This record gives sequence, C-alpha cells and structure tokens, in this order.
Amino acid sequence: MILENFEYHFSTLELYRGNPLIEALPDFLEYSIIDISKALRESPLPCNPRANRRQRDQWLGTLVDKCFIPLPRHIQLLEVIDLMIRQGYVNRNPRQEKLERERLENAYKRQQAGERILMTYGSTQKTTPLSVSVLGCSGVGKTCAVSRILSLYPQVLKHKAGRVGSECIQIVYLRVECPHEGSVKSLCINAIAAIDQVTGEHFSNWAHSRRSIEELKARLSQLLTIYHVGLLVLDEMQNIMANRQNRDTLFNFLVSISNTLYVPLMFISTPKIAKFMELDFKTSRRFGSFGTFKWDRLKNTPEDHAEWDIFINELSQYSILMNESQSMPEDVKSAFYYYSQGVPDILLKLFIISQKKAQVLKMDRLTPELISNVFRESFSVVATAIDAIRRNDPIAIAEYQDIAMPNSSFQNISDEISDEIAKNEFMSSDFKQPENDLKSRVKISLEQLGIELTPSLDQALESIITGDQHLSPVAVLSRILDEYMSKDNKKKARKKTAHKKEVLPSKPVLPIDTEGNV
Repeated sequence: MILENFEYHFSTLELYRGNPLIEALPDFLEYSIIDISKALRESPLPCNPRANRRQRDQWLGTLVDKCFIPLPRHIQLLEVIDLMIRQGYVNRNPRQEKLERERLENAYKRQQAGERILMTYGSTQKTTPLSVSVLGCSGVGKTCAVSRILSLYPQVLKHKAGRVGSECIQIVYLRVECPHEGSVKSLCINAIAAIDQVTGEHFSNWAHSRRSIEELKARLSQLLTIYHVGLLVLDEMQNIMANRQNRDTLFNFLVSISNTLYVPLMFISTPKIAKFMELDFKTSRRFGSFGTFKWDRLKNTPEDHAEWDIFINELSQYSILMNESQSMPEDVKSAFYYYSQGVPDILLKLFIISQKKAQVLKMDRLTPELISNVFRESFSVVATAIDAIRRNDPIAIAEYQDIAMPNSSFQNISDEISDEIAKNEFMSSDFKQPENDLKSRVKISLEQLGIELTPSLDQALESIITGDQHLSPVAVLSRILDEYMSKDNKKKARKKTAHKKEVLPSKPVLPIDTEGNV
C-alpha cells in the first residue's frame, strides 16, 4: 500500500536534516529502549477467561503469527538497520540532486560559451558497501525478526512535488529471496517482481528469461534509483553456494549496486554461507560493513540465560489453562528447555501443542510428563536435530541447517488435536438436551392442547425423560399422549389438534373431481 498522507519528522541529528527521504521516516533516536521494545512486541488480544475449550483452542492457534517477544538482539539489529537506511539516503537527497543538476548544467553552458573551467562530477572517494548479515539456523527467528523490525517503517511513500522538487515514490525497504540456483538473471527478475508488488506497476511484464542479463541488470538499477530504495533485503542467501560461478557473479553484482547506487544491503542466511564469507577479509567486510549478527539458540546456562528468561517468562503469560498461574513452575520451564534446546520456533510450537493436548486430557496445568509425551508423539521430525544440540555434537549439528518445525507438520498436528477437542465437546453433556428445558417444553405443549398436568402425569413425564435423555420434545409428548393419558383427555387433545389444522391448514386445499383431477 502506498502511503500518501504522512508527516515529516525533524531529524534529531543535523546530518539528516533537510532530506525528505529521511525525514519521512520515524526517528527512532527519539525513542527509549523501552519504547522500542513496546513497539516491537506483538501479541493477540487476550483470551476471554470465560471462553470454552474450542474458543481457547482457536486462540492458541493465533500465537504462531501474532506472538513476537522482543529480545536484546532485536533492539541491536533495529538500530543497525535504522542507521544503514539513513546513511544510504545521505548521499541521495533529492533536494541536493536537483541543486547538483543545476550546477552541472550551468557549468556546462559556461564551458560551451568558452570559459575555461574544470567540472567535477561528484566524489571519487572509494566507498565500502553499506551491508549487514544475519546468520543462524532456521528456527532461531532471523526472518521473523527482520520482518517485525521492518514493519515499524512505512514501506512505500509518495512524496508531493513541493517537498522533494518533483513528485516521487520512495520504497523504504525491498525484500527479495535469493534464487535457488543463485543466478543474477533470476535475482533481477525476482527483484523487479517485488517492486511490481509494492508499487502496483507492471515492470515484471518486461522482465523475463528471454531478456539478456545486461538488460535486466540495467533495468533493476534504474528502478532502484527511481524508487529511492532505502534497503535491499536478500533472504535465503545460502542459495548462492549451489554454484560457485553464480556465487561470485551474483555477489559482485550486489556489491556494485551498493557502491554505485548507495543502496544498503542486508543478507539473511544459514551458517552454510560462512565459508564463503571467510574466504578473505575483503569478502567478509563486504558482507557486513555494519557487522555480522550470528544468532544462536536461546541459552539457559549460568553465564548466559538473560534472553531465555525473558522469552519463557513472557511466553508463560499466554497460558489458557484454567488453573495455570502466570508464573510457570521451574520443572515445566526445564522440560521446555530440554525438549526445545532454546530454539524459539520449537519452543513456541511445543508450548502451543502441549496446551492443546492438556485440554483434550482435561488437565488444568502443564507438567513435565505431558511435555515429554507431546514431544515424543508430535515432534519426531526434529527430535534427531534437538538431540544433536543437546549432546553438543558439532559434527552432527552441522548436518542440520534447518531445525525449525515444518509449518505443514505443525498445522496437521494442531488440526488433529482441534478435531479431538471438538469431538469431545460434542460428546460431552454440554450437547445433551437439558432435562429441565425438555420438561418445560413438553409442559408448554400440553398447556396449548388444553391438558391439565396432574401429579400423576407430571411423574410420568419425569419417568420418560429420566429413562431416555436423548428423546425430542415431540417424542416425549407422543408417549405421554399414547401411554399415560385418559381416553377423555386423548379425545380432547385430538379435537384441539384437529381444530388447529382446520383453522390454519399447512397447505392450500384444491378441489378434486371423482377421477382424481384437480
């Protein structure tokens, strides 16, 4: 969505003042760390304390997409991303570009008129690409964290002519997934398609595999410039390791984009790319001139347990079990760590499935035994990887670049338990016809038929309902009429019923002749 009505913010630092591309962004330098943490936190609306089991079950399912617990690592990454975006825009001020064009045009006219002046076309100083890398196994929350941080920025802004000289559209950040074969052509096509998606244009109709690499590179560079892209996020960068030739070509192309267009780069990858990054100092610096974040699982050791404590304590507040206190017992915390080994993706999904299972078993709190059973029954797909981490076996761990619980597997398990909860609810007494309600409905029917409810008839009614609680009101009334009423009352009831049918026929009566024709 393109945002047109927005306010410009007076920049805290003088370096950023007067640049509309920067002043259109929120100034996080004015925020305290607590304010940033609150902005990053995401959680669903609280579950109604009076919700039934099916409602609580559905609420649990929202935690996967609606639960983000900010940690110190996220605050650090936000500050680096914010700095890179602003630094990248320092050299791309639309106002200064307009003045620069006017200066060059004026100097050129003076040259043509015969003046002997030397024209300068910009700085010749060598630049290092603005870049940052986030490395970590799948499941530690890299992509989720980057998405949450970027959500604090408007993605697409439309500037009016009066503010920037001429009307323009600014893409603050653009996310592109590195192609599986790691080719430049595929990356350009993916990037142009991403620009299409956020702007609503149709450049990707032009960008297809029949175009040459040089044409695609030129078009992408043009679009990155026209739309003032503030940050190019490249996810799944480990894909460039599939082909050595493609790897070098693609990486050099990305570096050239950053050097010539001043577009900051953000690389997201598994540790598989580390070998390429460590080839030499130059390559390592290009991957992370603003640093390389190597994210590990949450650790619960005496030396390093701060992030684990923050995560598990806040997660415990999402319990839907009726008698579960806000403070999770230590033995339950230990069980969660033992079976998740601090991998956030596994921990969150294990927490959800354990609570859903507790509802099936009608347990009012989590126990280590329950968590153990849930992991053994439902998390076998990641059990080997978790065991390798638990044993601290580096060779075995290296084989598992992806420790996350596949979303498809998790959803299937979650749906199976939800079906079981719904089935239990259906078979429970909540779905049986309440005795008092059934009896009162039969009494009303008897009154409408003009039949007095004598003590003996009331006792008979009670006997029928107690004997079979699944009878419908019509079935109970029928048995009362046939078995427990006097002949006079039966005649009275039939007469009353017949009278009603005559007065209010259910269907129109049509005349029929002797041969059966209407």
